[in-house]
Amino acid sequence: GDKPEIRGALEIKIPRGYEIAAVSGNQKQKPQVAFVKSENLQQGISFRPVPTRFLTDDGKDRIVFLNSLVMPLIYKPADIKKTMVVRADVAFTLCKSGEECRPIYLQPELKLVAGSGFPSAVNNFIVQNFNALPQTELKNVSIDKVVADDDNHLLHIYITYDGDVGNPDIFVSVGEDVLFSRPRISVNGKRIVATLDILDKDIKLAGRELELTIKLNKHTVLRSRYEAEEPSVLSFLSDKLSLGMLLLAVLGGFILNFMPCVFPVLSLKLLSITKFGAQREKALKKNFLLTIVGIWGAFLFLSSCLAFVKHLGYSIQSPVFVVVMLFVIALFWAQVNGFYQIRLPQKLQNLSHSQGNNDRFLHVMTGVLIVVMSTPCTGPYLGTTIGFALAGSVADIFAILMAVALGLSLPYILVILMPDIVIMLPKPGEWMNKLNRFMSWMLFLTMLWLFSVLWAQIDTWPCLRLALYLSLFLCVVWVKHLFTLRVESFDEPEDVKLIVLKWANRVFVGIFLLFLCGSIWDVQHEFTQKRLIDQKNTNDVIDFQRVTDELRAGNSVIVRVGANWCLTCLYNDQLVFGNISIKNLMAEYHIKLIDVDWSNYNQEVLDFMARYGRKGVPFYILFTPNIPEGMVLPEIMSEVDMRKLIRNIAK
Repeated sequence: GDKPEIRGALEIKIPRGYEIAAVSGNQKQKPQVAFVKSENLQQGISFRPVPTRFLTDDGKDRIVFLNSLVMPLIYKPADIKKTMVVRADVAFTLCKSGEECRPIYLQPELKLVAGSGFPSAVNNFIVQNFNALPQTELKNVSIDKVVADDDNHLLHIYITYDGDVGNPDIFVSVGEDVLFSRPRISVNGKRIVATLDILDKDIKLAGRELELTIKLNKHTVLRSRYEAEEPSVLSFLSDKLSLGMLLLAVLGGFILNFMPCVFPVLSLKLLSITKFGAQREKALKKNFLLTIVGIWGAFLFLSSCLAFVKHLGYSIQSPVFVVVMLFVIALFWAQVNGFYQIRLPQKLQNLSHSQGNNDRFLHVMTGVLIVVMSTPCTGPYLGTTIGFALAGSVADIFAILMAVALGLSLPYILVILMPDIVIMLPKPGEWMNKLNRFMSWMLFLTMLWLFSVLWAQIDTWPCLRLALYLSLFLCVVWVKHLFTLRVESFDEPEDVKLIVLKWANRVFVGIFLLFLCGSIWDVQHEFTQKRLIDQKNTNDVIDFQRVTDELRAGNSVIVRVGANWCLTCLYNDQLVFGNISIKNLMAEYHIKLIDVDWSNYNQEVLDFMARYGRKGVPFYILFTPNIPEGMVLPEIMSEVDMRKLIRNIAK
């Protein structure tokens, strides 16, 4: 005919028990086609289909073509009025069971005479194979960047995909004998990160062009060329401390100011300033500088403790700590509502010598209190950076936690740099009473939030008992307040009233300790009992042999790494994995669940998570017979997302 391009195909039928190597390396050659001996052929273009990857019984990963290899071709005649003879030199490696391999050379020939053109009998076959080729562009898929970490022999591929993932895979070709491991894929919403090991340790890929074949599901395959770049100083996936990790720590520390556990303290700090009216700029800077000193001092102490217990295990949110915080916040709530006043102990007041020193000490202790109050929020929002710090050196621990301290103290630094922010607030008036009521509700909501932390770790009845203890304690605080007012109204010498109030305070402290210790014992006892039950179904390490056995049996496996202090883990456990419909769906698709408890630090589990670019919990990874290397699931799950994952992948 008169077409400048003619579409065709080269089909190689592969005998049963044999396979054609799809990648070069280890004395194997991927299929190559050349047309140098052709007549009247201006250009011949060959296309490779998506290969098949599978894991053999001996644990080796093979990328091959099975049954048949169809390579779509495009012929461009030099002169459409003359006969075209296409002579192809085809070279590939044929293997039997992946072991006995030999090179094969074929020279097929195709002759097309000039004249009227018409579709041949194999036209549909050719069209179908062209349609099955990877696309060079897809609207819902984009490769954001490719990072070659040559120092650690890793290749990171960042992808944005607006669609459902199903049995994903990635093939990389460099143009020479460079082999890569099976990709370790992490999915988080539309963001996909794939990490491959560069098996040739002498190869440097940064600055080189790579051919990427990205298969996201059966119908979504992208093939594109992309230049690999060196790791950025903002990288989060490096095993070394990076500027990106430090910035994440600073951001996490800043966000903590607005979490339920810290925001009341920040608001109380601002309230304590405004109640004096428009203070002098010098006094504002001094007060907030002392608070910053308290924050940084507390983090220095915390860093030292973490460095000391790095290899001894750690716990971020123990139930004992949460109980103590509940009683402390209850006292704050009583103070805001005007029936309790927090004072320094008499001995500390004597040591301060003056009201000015006493105020300075209080400002420093406010900074320390902010750090203490932020502890329950640290796990969910700073798990990655804290996990990185614990996995790194002592210097990493101090660098990460000091970055968190910087973020946490940013609001106070802003007040120092721009004191007009606070000075512009109105003078004391009715608005302060409204603010007090607002803060009262904020503290109450904070206590409810802490109760939710405990409820996720223990049963409902212990939480109700703790609420009763806390209510009785607040009643005691109220009685003490009334008693103090009554004593102060007596017409007695001041020294007599001071003695009476002194003994009343001692009795109150005793009652406080009684309620506190009793609550701690009750909660800790219930927590221990629940932990003993949970530990029967969980492990401290990942049982890889069990994963392998389940995959060989044709099942899929979800390894769920969590911790008793991880709120996100507990949220997912209650609303997703604990959902009866999800349980039934997992049983229908033969998905086994393996729980791993990371409440106490375990280096082996941390190293495994780090291979997928994660350094904290929650961590969920799905293994299927088609994805034996595993695919990391999002940290925050939903029932809808889980259903799609199971139906698209665990088939």
